[in-house]
Amino acid sequence: MLMLALVCALFSACAIEASLPTEPAAPTPAQEPEAAPTPAPTPEPDADALCAMCRDGFFAAFAPDYSGHDYTSLGMLDMPGLIEKQPLYAELAADTHTLAQMCARTAAQDVKAMSSLIDRTSVTVTGKLDWRLIAAACTMLDEPDKAIAAHTDVSVTIEGKTLNVCVALPDFDALFASLASDVHYGAMSLYCYLNTTYDNNAQILDNDGSYELSDEYIATIIDPLPKRHIKDGWYGDRSKSTRRHMGTDIRAREWQDIPSCTAGEIVRIAYNDIAGNYVTVKDDYGFYYSYCHMVQLTTFLSEGDRVEQGQLIGHVGNTGNSDAPHLHLSIIAPEYVYINPYPVLARVRYGK
Repeated sequence: MLMLALVCALFSACAIEASLPTEPAAPTPAQEPEAAPTPAPTPEPDADALCAMCRDGFFAAFAPDYSGHDYTSLGMLDMPGLIEKQPLYAELAADTHTLAQMCARTAAQDVKAMSSLIDRTSVTVTGKLDWRLIAAACTMLDEPDKAIAAHTDVSVTIEGKTLNVCVALPDFDALFASLASDVHYGAMSLYCYLNTTYDNNAQILDNDGSYELSDEYIATIIDPLPKRHIKDGWYGDRSKSTRRHMGTDIRAREWQDIPSCTAGEIVRIAYNDIAGNYVTVKDDYGFYYSYCHMVQLTTFLSEGDRVEQGQLIGHVGNTGNSDAPHLHLSIIAPEYVYINPYPVLARVRYGK
């Protein structure tokens, strides 16, 4: 009985303990979130990167568009028609210059806004992209606007805190020097004619073709047809007064030998309706000598060949716009203007 009473008492104690409320466990303290790492500051572009960004920004925006203009021209074969279009060519030249300035300023300001290295910008636009060059480009190139954009050069420098942008619009050499000889020569003939004959407003110049040449240079030239009469026909009317005569004529019998006046490189052997069969030699000083109206196309020489002073380059003829056998000699100076060959040959022949 005693044992039974002890068991019952133990059971009752356990039941009472089980029924008592349990003390809640102390809350676990919340862990503080780890602070996110502070990102490293993005470094500013250096000067070279800023200059490259400015150039890229310019070329991304500079896209002259001539598609809305009718600029078809026959060039030298229709000079009155070309001159009628002079206001158009002048407008295209001005618009291209304005667009270049605007694109350069925008690109410079965009770069200035992103860098503490720059607080001033300076923009200049240079080049000889006038109406004459636009006329040559529109006459000879399929996409003159794209060619002009492709050959525009941009120089960007940083001096102190000033960003300098210099845009050089293309000159004749940049546009045409690397093209095929027919395109290059056709463009050069037209461009030089316009430079020689017309002013900025397409008014005809009173040009006597004079050009200062040193005695040392004259000594590099020979008379191509000694004892033959040299006619001073510079700037005379031709083709029913639609163009001016850019050279000197020397009468001679058909098939008479024509030697090169100078040493140089043959840059063109071809035929056209005005010059007939002709050969053009660029001498070692940058002057172009064209020998026109030859009896036949020269086949014993090739473009790119080197010729020496006095070397045979063709024979007198009567091809092209000619009424009797003669040599028409024209000279283009390095500045891309025609000069009067008559006083040049007179100095060679007579020393004065």
